[in-house]
Amino acid sequence: MGSFSLWDQFLQLSIVPFYDVGRVWDKLRDVNALGYKHARGVGLRLVWDQATVILLDYAYSKEDQLFYLDMGHTF
Repeated sequence: MGSFSLWDQFLQLSIVPFYDVGRVWDKLRDVNALGYKHARGVGLRLVWDQATVILLDYAYSKEDQLFYLDMGHTF
């Protein structure tokens, strides 16, 4: 979305759409191409002074929905 300054702090803000497909098996011999689950969502990324990253994600599927918040640092 863009970059801006607020109270002498440099901020970068972006919106991230995503789509996920996956499946889990108990045993290697059970691996096949059936029964995959699909989910979609959108995330918001806030980078603060190019060091601190705040992630906000919301995902939903037929089974459930989830809100995820993470804070960390870039390397």
